[in-house]
Amino acid sequence: MNQLVNSVTVLLSAIVGVAILSVILSKNSQTATVIQAGTTGFGSLLKDAESPVSGSSLSSLPSLGGMDYGTGTGW
Repeated sequence: MNQLVNSVTVLLSAIVGVAILSVILSKNSQTATVIQAGTTGFGSLLKDAESPVSGSSLSSLPSLGGMDYGTGTGW
């Protein structure tokens, strides 16, 4: 049973790896834009995590998928 789980895990990892490579190397991919968005988001999270210690205010929080809790409307 353990060998089966190991084999399936290796196979799924290989499929995911090939998919990642194809997206990164595709001529239509916007890899730089995706990396920039990820690093900007990480920087914002890091700033928010440090704010209680550094005394700076929290950055703007991301939207929650278009839900507007104040009016009861959404999606």
